[in-house]
Amino acid sequence: MLTVAYITARGLFGRRRVLLLLPLPILLVGLALICHSYDVKLAIAVGVTAVTAAVPLFIAGALADSVRLGVALAVGAAVGAFAYTAFFLMLSLLTRRPVLLGLVYILIWEGLLARFVSGTRVLSIEQYVLAISDKIAPTDLLTGKVSIPLMIVMSAIFTVGCTLVAIDRLRSFSMAGETS
Repeated sequence: MLTVAYITARGLFGRRRVLLLLPLPILLVGLALICHSYDVKLAIAVGVTAVTAAVPLFIAGALADSVRLGVALAVGAAVGAFAYTAFFLMLSLLTRRPVLLGLVYILIWEGLLARFVSGTRVLSIEQYVLAISDKIAPTDLLTGKVSIPLMIVMSAIFTVGCTLVAIDRLRSFSMAGETS
């Protein structure tokens, strides 16, 4: 048993493999320290989401096709991080079932309707991400189905609008035991 564990550990941590395994935990600890240091919750959530999505997508795009595709996917991930985070923050403040509504949005709206009903693409964050990535690095791997001006306007509307609704909702919260 000890021999098998030794061989497995040597195979896992030997050579340069350990260098491939270290960056993700270091990144996670760094992001956790940043989150602990600051009280600006939305900005931290967007930053963490953008970094954890953009870095792997950059690497995947660079390996799959080119560095340009990696950059395109990273930029798309950053745009998506802003819009999705603001949208899900708003959902979490407006309903008691934000996870259920988030899944309905992703699976039904984006996964089904936005793929087959062209009018629904206007309200699909996934389509904005695909459009910006396709514009930066045109490839057969990605097909953006909304125009760039529409993507810019709607991404801004999602991000700013959902953030403003969330801020308004947070202003109406009262602490337990608070007197007026």
